[in-house]
Amino acid sequence: MLRKTTCFLLFLCSFFSIGQAQSVKKTSLLWEVSGNGLQQSSWLYGTIHITCPEDLQFSAATQSALKHSKQLFLEIDLEAPDAMAQMQQNMMLPEGQSFKSLLPEADYALLATWFKDSVHVDIAQLDRFKPIVAVSLLSRYLLGGTCAQITSVEAALTKLAKESGLTVNGLETIPEQMALFDSIPNTEQATSLVKTLKERDKSREMMQQLIVAYRKGDVQALHDLISSTPEMENYTDLLLYNRNRKWVPILNEQMQKGPAFIAVGGGHLGGTNGVIDLLRKEGYTVNPR
Repeated sequence: MLRKTTCFLLFLCSFFSIGQAQSVKKTSLLWEVSGNGLQQSSWLYGTIHITCPEDLQFSAATQSALKHSKQLFLEIDLEAPDAMAQMQQNMMLPEGQSFKSLLPEADYALLATWFKDSVHVDIAQLDRFKPIVAVSLLSRYLLGGTCAQITSVEAALTKLAKESGLTVNGLETIPEQMALFDSIPNTEQATSLVKTLKERDKSREMMQQLIVAYRKGDVQALHDLISSTPEMENYTDLLLYNRNRKWVPILNEQMQKGPAFIAVGGGHLGGTNGVIDLLRKEGYTVNPR
């Protein structure tokens, strides 16, 4: 469950992100980064983090770009030796707190019934975990209405990268990414979870729309769909724009060392504060491929 939850944490960082003006007009998941002193091109790739297995059919251009890179950069490296231990440690509530205490009794009872009937989990097993674990289970269930199985784009890219001898790195550490969610009150996360459950048909429709946009390679549509979600509008800078700005200096340094393949949530690419436009402002040429 920990690895699945980790993948979903990545998904949330893109799913709950509020957009601004449209700036990326062309559609592609793969973008070539050149110029500004680079001896060889690097590559940006938009992911949706968890999706259906049929979406792992990477284009020939994507496979070639990855094969000819020296490093793969993901938001976090799920293959790091202590990744799962760090994740488990950071998913626990502080001593003395419980998931049950975050919600009114009626809402907790609603969740308990749903978890028992739909995912066959006794909600008491989640009592020491932060709400994000319950959110992960619910959202994987909702995505299950779109495809029979769920898989990770990052895991597939990591496998291909290792087969080609690339090193794999994270733009963030697990504690850094978990700290993003710790900035959002646990009570607010729990309340949002209940709302999502009560509006699960609407939430499932939203996920279906995201997958359609992803299959078209339309990162701007992903950005626009994400921008329509009101739940996290107070956390735009926290979950999206501040992270984009933090990543750009790292990418500046690493791309100058050699060709890099950078795979981050598609919601991070579009918009005037997206990674594509931020790299262009640094002097790079960024074009769809």
